[in-house]
Amino acid sequence: MWHPTAIHRNGNLVQPWILTVQTTAINQTFGLTLGGATVAVKIIWGDGSFNDYVTTGGKSHTFAAAGTYQVLVSGRVTNPLGSITITTGGTRLLSTSAYQGIEGGRPAGTFMACSNAAFTSLPNGLFKNYPDFSLFSYSGALLGCNKLVLLPADLFSYHAGSSFTLFSNCFWLDAALTSIPPTLFDRFRISSYPGWLVLNGCFSACAALTGPAPELWDPAQFNTGGTNHADCFKGCTGLSNWADIPNDWKGL
Repeated sequence: MWHPTAIHRNGNLVQPWILTVQTTAINQTFGLTLGGATVAVKIIWGDGSFNDYVTTGGKSHTFAAAGTYQVLVSGRVTNPLGSITITTGGTRLLSTSAYQGIEGGRPAGTFMACSNAAFTSLPNGLFKNYPDFSLFSYSGALLGCNKLVLLPADLFSYHAGSSFTLFSNCFWLDAALTSIPPTLFDRFRISSYPGWLVLNGCFSACAALTGPAPELWDPAQFNTGGTNHADCFKGCTGLSNWADIPNDWKGL
């Protein structure tokens, strides 16, 4: 069995990104898409096999037997457009460690459509180890994770683009999400953040949300401007301050 710290880079031990994956039948596939101009990524699939990749695109592995596997990912994808996105078999993802062991990348789209019944929460520091960019994108990062119930309060505490930070469709269709941590967007308050927020569809169709939404529409607190917020809270009628949210934010 591969130990979770059994990845080396340039002679140094690297703690990898760990994805716990479950297959329920023979010959089921799990895969990632590697994006960026340059890629050097090792994936240890958890069943004794591994691959080293130096090209972009979809990379997948078929597991011969049903079981639970730790998929370990380490390496490099080029800034600023690099990314590693779970694609094939997202319904098989049980849990994720904090994103680490990978140089470069950004969270946009990473967990899109990961909808396993066990994928209900996220670890603290999930996005902590991404590098900063002037335009930092969380767009679609957790779109369609429809079993996700809880968000860590520090989810967005580490990175803010100096020009724009994008949250478009970040939690769209996350129908089981129950609340928004009150400090989730504190890093983006005007007092400390000079850039614009793009929030189109961010919580759209998160119909189970209760409690208050952060007052992202308040220009004294957050810089959203223009139409960068359309449908942000569309369908979130259970929010305790629903009546206070402007209609365009609600898709009305």
